[in-house]
Amino acid sequence: MPRLLAVLLVLAAAAGAGYFFFGRGGAGNDAPPPVVSNQSAASESQPEADIVADAIELTQGQAGRIMWSLKADTGRYHEQDGLIDLDEPRITYFLGEKREEVHLGSQAGTVYQKQDRIVLSELVSGSYDAFDIKANRLDYEGEGGALILSGAVSLKRFGLDLDADKAVIHLLNKTMTATGNVTAVIRRDELASETGAAPASEPASAPAPEGSEQ
Repeated sequence: MPRLLAVLLVLAAAAGAGYFFFGRGGAGNDAPPPVVSNQSAASESQPEADIVADAIELTQGQAGRIMWSLKADTGRYHEQDGLIDLDEPRITYFLGEKREEVHLGSQAGTVYQKQDRIVLSELVSGSYDAFDIKANRLDYEGEGGALILSGAVSLKRFGLDLDADKAVIHLLNKTMTATGNVTAVIRRDELASETGAAPASEPASAPAPEGSEQ
């Protein structure tokens, strides 16, 4: 196993600067063929992987700081194309000086090392700030510092449900925008219970004058 780990580290470092690839497993010829659904971000036409590894971890750093960290149950590394197909990937992005975290996961995904790009597909879910996130697909573009959620995007937090065709989390300025058929439901009762104020639709009742009946 130590020899395989060394091979993984060398190949990953050569394919994309700043990446570290840890895992255990065997050469592609010794592993069962991967099962890829029609909706997977993995390329269905990809040739057999050069390396198949279980329990992998990928990280990328910049200026001595980790930008994101990814774990997956299985990874299939294609050296020529510089990509890794993933099963059950789970990724954490770190934002700003305070290192705020965005957690996202899915059933399948692909890391494109040469393009500094990550795609997650099939039931993407996670969290950012107080929001629970669901979408059909996630595209991470390292150069633009953006997480692009698309397809039946759902953003939910206490007192607010928001649905849209697309949402973008901007990692550099820590903002989030939603576009395309945006609908929002504000649950005033939840907001009121959090702040202690009465819901806007139900005016707060003033104390009854002394001696009157309520």
